[in-house]
Amino acid sequence: MVGTPQVVIHVTPEQFEKIIEDRLENAFQKHLSAKITKEQDPLELATIKKVCSFLHITRQTLHKMSKDTPEGAAMLVPRKVGRRLLYKWEEVLAVAKEYRRFKAA
Repeated sequence: MVGTPQVVIHVTPEQFEKIIEDRLENAFQKHLSAKITKEQDPLELATIKKVCSFLHITRQTLHKMSKDTPEGAAMLVPRKVGRRLLYKWEEVLAVAKEYRRFKAA
């Protein structure tokens, strides 16, 4: 390539590793925040299908999570809008955090 200037930057392997880690962390945070804000605005309501897809559970499991039991109150409380049952994303995200916390332990 004639006439194309080339720039050489000298960095140590540790500096290079830090640069790569920072870039990957930023890309991961952008991806994660874009996914959450695009699909799960905490103030919006979610359908049964979206909640099941997000939590990777079946409709039957979601139904069990939405019922009061002798052991305690329901984990998710559905709202009836017309004929549809909808869930608050805020509550779905809270359940997801708890579920992942117990699953990792």
